[in-house]
Order: sequence, then C-alpha cells, then structure tokens
Amino acid sequence: MIGIIKKPIQKEKVLSQAQLISFLDTIDNQLFQDLAIIQFFCASRFGETAGIQVKNIDLENKKLLIKETVIEDQSRRFLELKLFPKNGHSRAVSVGDGMFQDAITRRLMAPECMNGFLFTQNGHPLSYRSVQYHYEKALKKVGLYPDFSGTHFLRYTMATESRRLMNSLDAAQAVTGHHSVKLAEHYAKLPSPLQAQTISTVGDNLRLSW
Repeated sequence: MIGIIKKPIQKEKVLSQAQLISFLDTIDNQLFQDLAIIQFFCASRFGETAGIQVKNIDLENKKLLIKETVIEDQSRRFLELKLFPKNGHSRAVSVGDGMFQDAITRRLMAPECMNGFLFTQNGHPLSYRSVQYHYEKALKKVGLYPDFSGTHFLRYTMATESRRLMNSLDAAQAVTGHHSVKLAEHYAKLPSPLQAQTISTVGDNLRLSW
C-alpha cells in the first residue's frame, strides 16, 4: 500500500497592522498582552522576551538589554536561564514612548514581577505552553488561527512593519538583530539612532490606529 504524503501546512508569518491590533486587543490577560507588546517591539524570540531581566531595564535612558534567554526542557518547562541569546550576542533595544514603555512600566509595578524576571507567573518564569495558549486563544477569537500560531509571527511582523514604514531594509535589521557579527557587536553596545527612530515610528503609527 502506497502511503499518501501530506504537504505541510504553510503558516502565515506576518500580520497586517489591523490584524496585529485585533490580536493584541483580544488578549484578555494583561500579563500576556504586555508580553506580546514587548515581544513585538523588541522583535525578539519567545525565550529572549521571557528571559528579560529587571536589572537590564533602564527606563531613565529608555533602553533595555536583550542579554539572556529562557531554555526549556522537552516538556516545554523552564530549565535554565542561558546567559546569551541564540546568536550569542546581547543587543540593546530603544524603549520608545507609548504602549511599549507603558507595558514595561506595568510589568515593573506588577506583584508577580519577582526573582529578577520581568515576566513571571505563580512565582516562576513563563513557559512557552502558557504563552502559546493565550496567544492562540486570541488568534482564534479574531479568526487568524490556524493560519497563525506560536509566537514567532510577532518578530516577523515587527520586521515587516519597520521596513514598510521606514522604507529601509536596514531598519528591519536594526530591530531584529539579523545582521553580520560585526554589526551585531556594534548594536549590542547601544541602541542605534536608526533603531530608536524605527521603534518610535512603528509605535506612533500603531497608536494612531489602535
């Protein structure tokens, strides 16, 4: 008997601005809505966002450092905090005004913000499964699931919005950290002016539409 090989389902990667607003607005838990906002503006992977440390946030100078990342076991439970991101280089992110800064401020003031992590639940770092549940619950409510699932679409969406609004591929690279080692080392030191301008522009545009 010859088996039938099913083609893998192609997942969408980039939300339109209207879809992004609907998704964020539909997350009914403030913790996970703040996570999605911060993940979007940092253009970061889940583990990098979940691993953000309070000590690496400097709101006075409007920047945070993506330095650590959460590592999970095969059951997607927290295993350890790795001291560097996937590409091996930390990077600074400019914190613009508006919803990005508001989300960070809420987390810093939240009772569950403890143990050095910006994001915790019941005293523990966030698990991918809990995040996936809340993200996909919102995606289902707005009719975007299963075309969109997981968490990585926020990174793709921020990169696309950055390139669209700034009309610059360099702007997308500045916010995601997808560049050569030489540039990665440069951006890990301080947020670039282009990155700060890009995050501010995307934030202003999103705020006007939300």
